[in-house]
Amino acid sequence: LVAGVALTALLGGGAAWSATKSTAVLSVDGQSREVDFRGRTASDVVEAAGLVVGEHDRLVPGADTQVQDGETVSLRHGRELELVVDGQRRKVWVTADSVDEALQQVGLRQSGLALSASRSRSIPLEGLRLAVTTPKAISIVADGRTVPRRTTAGTVRAALLEARISVDGDDQISVDGAQPVAQGQVIRVVRVRTARAAEVVATPFATVRREDAGLVSGTTRTVTDGSTGRLRRIIQTAYADDQPGKRTLVGTEVVTQPVDERPDGTTLVFVEARHWCADPSRRPRIISL
Repeated sequence: LVAGVALTALLGGGAAWSATKSTAVLSVDGQSREVDFRGRTASDVVEAAGLVVGEHDRLVPGADTQVQDGETVSLRHGRELELVVDGQRRKVWVTADSVDEALQQVGLRQSGLALSASRSRSIPLEGLRLAVTTPKAISIVADGRTVPRRTTAGTVRAALLEARISVDGDDQISVDGAQPVAQGQVIRVVRVRTARAAEVVATPFATVRREDAGLVSGTTRTVTDGSTGRLRRIIQTAYADDQPGKRTLVGTEVVTQPVDERPDGTTLVFVEARHWCADPSRRPRIISL
């Protein structure tokens, strides 16, 4: 009798538990399974599955929402996303499990974004660092042309490379090439080159003057004319966008030497004879230089 009573109670209790049991479909980060639970709310479903809803998780429907037998409960775990947008760093929490979905959640919905990870990449529970560069409208002025562009290049120099505008060590850029690209920025490239050219200039001759006692005071006489020399100068000119700038003397070469006014094949000018005497033996002698 006692055994019969116990068996009856056990069967009755099992029937009562079965009568209060419900089954729901629990989707965790997109993975679904059936969960038997007792209770009425979405939190009861999660508890029956042995899970806990964290601070940054999202439960749909809400924790206190009643769930009927066969309904679906969705749990999305929160993930910390370290975003670097155009060099600006911030941390956000998302419940997305892919980069593309995360961008939608944080409001970066525009096309043409440059990303450090593919849009289809999954985001692990421990989070992800994602660098984002937004497209910017810029203008590049180079080689006599203004080229409007839309770019996601991270730096000014990268934008020039993207536009296939080469810059050598002598050229000048209006902004630092390492600076990030800014919306509406105008980048100017000045082509700098140097060229050398030779020019021949005259070099003056010297005049040697001596007194001649054989001349009347106040008169002069040229024995031999002097002649100017010629000097070749090598000039280096700096050009900025083909406009000449600074000129630098980098070398010289003597073409012909100047000839001074001197005796013995040069020019000698006698400027004054202070004394004159009829007796040749008493006249001053002219000493050649």
